[in-house]
Amino acid sequence: PKSDLYELDIGGNPISDVGLIALAGALAYSSLCILLMSLEQITDVGIQALAEALPGSNIETLNLGGVRITDFGAQALATALPGSNLKRLCLQECQITDVGAQVLVSALPDSKLEMLNLADNAITMLSAAQIDELYKSGRMMDMPANKRARNSTH
Repeated sequence: PKSDLYELDIGGNPISDVGLIALAGALAYSSLCILLMSLEQITDVGIQALAEALPGSNIETLNLGGVRITDFGAQALATALPGSNLKRLCLQECQITDVGAQVLVSALPDSKLEMLNLADNAITMLSAAQIDELYKSGRMMDMPANKRARNSTH
């Protein structure tokens, strides 16, 4: 049976990759539109499972702020973006570098994403400039700048 649950906030709980893999397997059977999972003990393994489940889900808002997502996880999410319903994606305070940021940015034209938050990652001026161009073009409605990139000289 399909669940009528619209929003699930499990942020700050000790959810691991095993828990996320189980949750990802249930997404296709739910009406869940908002999933908030900040500060979890999840790695790219769990993010890969979540990304694979996104195209078959109703998720429009995904907050993974503070999760240990690296460029590998960013690549998995970028691959899922075109087939997903995601409109808002928060990846603030993850472990994403220029490589992951550029992969995510390159997936944006084929996605429904309206907001991407990459603040407080390891993004340098090169990627920050590409992100700023998207913001200025009106492609992204809200994309907080990376504080470290603005203050960086590399």
